[in-house]
Amino acid sequence: MLFTNFEAHLITNPKEWAQYLSESASCKPSAIEKDKNASGLTQSSLKNHFTTPSIHKEAFENIHLKWLVNQCQPSHTSKSSDFQNMIHGLNSKAAVPTHKTVKKSLHLKKLEAEKTIKDLLVGNFFSLTLDHWTSAANENYAELTLHTIRDFQLKRMVLSCVKHDNGSTAAEMDEQLVADLATWGLERYKRDKGLQLKDDGGAYNCPLIWWKENFCQYPFIWMLAEIILNIPASLAPSE
Repeated sequence: MLFTNFEAHLITNPKEWAQYLSESASCKPSAIEKDKNASGLTQSSLKNHFTTPSIHKEAFENIHLKWLVNQCQPSHTSKSSDFQNMIHGLNSKAAVPTHKTVKKSLHLKKLEAEKTIKDLLVGNFFSLTLDHWTSAANENYAELTLHTIRDFQLKRMVLSCVKHDNGSTAAEMDEQLVADLATWGLERYKRDKGLQLKDDGGAYNCPLIWWKENFCQYPFIWMLAEIILNIPASLAPSE
């Protein structure tokens, strides 16, 4: 019988040799385990090497939602038999998301986006614009857009887009602005009325005087206003 150098060393030390034999016997696989696997190792299941169908389904639903939003498609597109036939033509086992699933997923994505935007507003500077739009059907809408700079890039996010039945009058747009500011936790910015064109006596207010008194409240906008308001007035027609 041939012994390794390690075993030869243990033979010369009876106590260590006895401990080695005892531990070796406890590590040997049983007869049942030998029948399962001749090497004494447990073979991993084949399914562990492949993604489950639920993962593929979730990935397809996310891609489908992204396509709906980016291409401005209606949420009921999945109801179309032509759309379903197109998907099944690519993969006969693919499960097309139902209209109910699409609506629920879009709602969850909306909530996630709202939380992301609200977190973004904390401690950051931003501006808001309320723009009037007319659709191809001659319907009036007003869109509230948030503008901010992040990582040296200008970011724009639409906070709301509301249809106005009376032509987007000043009252309608003001009502939308107040409601949206409250929704996004920005109602405190509505308290500042800014500079009115005329005072109570009918005289025009001077923006230079207003900025002189309020430049500390808006230090960054003040730097821009300081440049613009320094442009001398001219009666010469523009070319």
